[in-house]
Amino acid sequence: MTKGCQLKLRTCRYNEDFFQDGEIGGYCDLNKQALLAEGEHKSPLQSWFAELQTYSQLNFHPIKDGRCDLIIEKPVYFVKLDAGVNMYHHFCDFVNLYITQHINNSFSMDVNVVMWDTIAGCSSTGLLKAFSQHVLHRLNITQEETKVGKIRITLLARSTTYRKILNQDELVNAMKTMFNFDVRVVDYKYREMGFLDQLQVTHNTDIFIGMHGAGLTHLLFLPDWAVIFELYNCEDYRCYMDLARLRGVHYMTWERESKVFPQDKGHHPTVGDHPKFTNYSFDVEEFMRLVLLAAEKVVQHPKWPYKQKHDEL
Repeated sequence: MTKGCQLKLRTCRYNEDFFQDGEIGGYCDLNKQALLAEGEHKSPLQSWFAELQTYSQLNFHPIKDGRCDLIIEKPVYFVKLDAGVNMYHHFCDFVNLYITQHINNSFSMDVNVVMWDTIAGCSSTGLLKAFSQHVLHRLNITQEETKVGKIRITLLARSTTYRKILNQDELVNAMKTMFNFDVRVVDYKYREMGFLDQLQVTHNTDIFIGMHGAGLTHLLFLPDWAVIFELYNCEDYRCYMDLARLRGVHYMTWERESKVFPQDKGHHPTVGDHPKFTNYSFDVEEFMRLVLLAAEKVVQHPKWPYKQKHDEL
């Protein structure tokens, strides 16, 4: 890569002209026709073609001829960032990085990682489970001792402008009437609750409840017997259902549209009415029906640690 390459602004993130002619190349026999043929598969997040389409063949050897400004001797991984806006999009990047290190067995190597900022038909994948176990093991996140038969329920609150649960206290109080439920409410704001503490709570949860949003990516770190209850998917039907399917945990969401009550039609800044840009109230009886179904799924799971009957459910 030559000195002429200047970093572009973030607003040009997915532009296809990041490198100009002469700015990237190497000492090789380049089949330019084969390279350009790869453009048939180009996509900002699924291909490196946009960055490599101007790759050129150099007539000198950069290292041997002393033409390099910087020589890097460690292996380097380039990760093209999906988005750094929330946990869901960032984990799209880190799962791919994990796959790469898993394939080439480089976990114990000293490497550089460069963040480049410019699944249907599969379930219970060993890859995502291994990724989950890898993160939990490396960060020393463990299962805590709990009272026999207690079902640990975590409700993820939102301090954002939209997708708040307007009658959250009412729903929480309803769950607390069940003596076998251990209920807690959390707000995963990183400035107030560190990521390790968040993972410890998530991994020690049997039913994880939350509105559609990036925080539901925590389902990756639930125990195998847990249930993820996306309280309302805001008409984004597949996102966390697919992620739960791939991780291998049971997924539930709201079923009866007549028993969920949006505050208004939602106010997307550019497209107008949008279900992700409002807040919601929920019918308490219907909510409890679904929570009890989730509890049944937990206690019937073959890996549930406490096998005695739960007549109260």
